[in-house]
Amino acid sequence: MKPLVAELISVGTELLLGEILDTNAVFLAQSLKENGIFLYFRSTVGDNIERIKTVLRLALSRSDLIITTGGLGPTPGDVTRESIASLLDEKVEVHDGIKLKIQSFFEKRGIKMPENNLKQAWVIPSSEILENPIGTAPGWFVKTGGKTIVSLPGPPHEMRRMWQETALPKIARSEQNIYSQTLHTFGLGESLMAEKLKDFLSMSHPTFALYARPHGIDIRIAASTETYEKARSIVEEMKTEILKQIGEFIYSQNDERLTDKIYEKLEKSGKNFALVEGFTCGKMAGLLTVSEKCSKVFKGGIVFSQEVFVKKSLNNIIAESKAFFGVDWLLINNLKRDNSMQKHGDYIELVVVEPNNETHLFSLPIFGDRSYMLERAAYWSLIEFFGILSKIEENYE
Repeated sequence: MKPLVAELISVGTELLLGEILDTNAVFLAQSLKENGIFLYFRSTVGDNIERIKTVLRLALSRSDLIITTGGLGPTPGDVTRESIASLLDEKVEVHDGIKLKIQSFFEKRGIKMPENNLKQAWVIPSSEILENPIGTAPGWFVKTGGKTIVSLPGPPHEMRRMWQETALPKIARSEQNIYSQTLHTFGLGESLMAEKLKDFLSMSHPTFALYARPHGIDIRIAASTETYEKARSIVEEMKTEILKQIGEFIYSQNDERLTDKIYEKLEKSGKNFALVEGFTCGKMAGLLTVSEKCSKVFKGGIVFSQEVFVKKSLNNIIAESKAFFGVDWLLINNLKRDNSMQKHGDYIELVVVEPNNETHLFSLPIFGDRSYMLERAAYWSLIEFFGILSKIEENYE
């Protein structure tokens, strides 16, 4: 059975130059996967008609469904419509119904419609209109030579509504169904993980891949078959085999967060914790407070400068912080310099303090720029904490 192959084209010089993140492409990629549509290519192109036409021409030669985002605004720099019309050798014309809707949109706000916005009412003979429920820029749904071009606006809140409500229902679903799972691991590096799971890496179906993330190594398993149930069965069978080999290093899967798994273990034991951040500068607290569960066991954190760690002993910091927050567990991280570790230089020290004040000491060499290390150190600290909680839980079971 032939799969439906999609291609994403993000239009915008600001995307091409890295001035803003392309969250639209991430959203659409995930949606395509969930709907059994294969995504083989992604492109980003600036606001230039000839270059957009070049990318579109290539996409039409190799993909069944081409989705463009951006370039549907009212300014001279918004040229996605012009590019598609020129490529297909079709003339644009003003659609009276869309024109009236755009005029009404401005009139309700007490504003006269600028003449520039009239281009948002353009259509070509081969295009169907994709209604925009929350903006002025409608999209296009174009059929050409057995292929489909879907053009959506750039603003994410508009694009998502239009994709889900007007574009996706028009797209014929693939005869193939995709099912995937992502396993989140800790405690093993990428090379060691690859060595332990080398037999899976050589398999063509289901597909198996390792990804290094700030929170550890992710394992992605994916299968595509004629039914969703069969694809899921294939993935589950491989996951069972992986669990037999490295199950003790897997802490969650798919959208489950590391922080939520920490909260679960602390709630189960009836304990709570707090942070003293000397290096991560509140990054750990930021990760922890994303979850609604945080208020039950996370009692807060404090950021200390390096001067505090110089003036106060570790025992004083532990005693004062535990008393201030009234907590069982305490996590402390700080920048350290060890002249005897010439091959590492600066490193991050993590101290995990148990309810009985027993301490666990860890160190992480500093490499990469500061923004990367802040995130890396925050996740690393939480992973080490999770590992200690897991070992304690095992000892009681």
